[in-house]
Amino acid sequence: RLLCSVPLLGSAASLVLAALLHAYDSFELPWSAAGCGVSARFALIERHWLFFLGYGGVLAALSVLLSFWDLFVVRAVLYPLYIANAPHARFGELRCRPLPAFQAAFGMINSTLQLLELRMRRRQRSK
Repeated sequence: RLLCSVPLLGSAASLVLAALLHAYDSFELPWSAAGCGVSARFALIERHWLFFLGYGGVLAALSVLLSFWDLFVVRAVLYPLYIANAPHARFGELRCRPLPAFQAAFGMINSTLQLLELRMRRRQRSK
C-alpha cells in the first residue's frame, strides 16, 4: 500500500513487484528441490526479470482487477498449473539487463538487523 501511494510510478512498481513475487512463489518448490538458496533465487529473478514478469504478470493483473473472492477462485485453479509448469520453464536463453528489484528491501532489512545487533551488544557490555 505504501508503494501504491507514490504518484505515477507507485501502482506500476507495485504491479511489477507483485508479478515477480507470484513467479517466485511458483518456482519456489523446484528451486528448493534443486538446493537453490534464497539469495540465489532472488538473484535469478533479478537477472531474468523479464521472463518472471511475464510468468507472474497474469496473476498480478488479476489481483488488481478482481474482487477478493473472485481472485481466490481463479487463483485456486491457476496457481497449481503455474507450480506444475515451473520445472519445465526455460528462461536461461532470455538475456536482459538485471533489475535490482529487491535490493532496496534487502538493504533496509540488513540495516535494521545490524542496528538491532549493535544495540544488543551495547546492552550486554553495559551489564
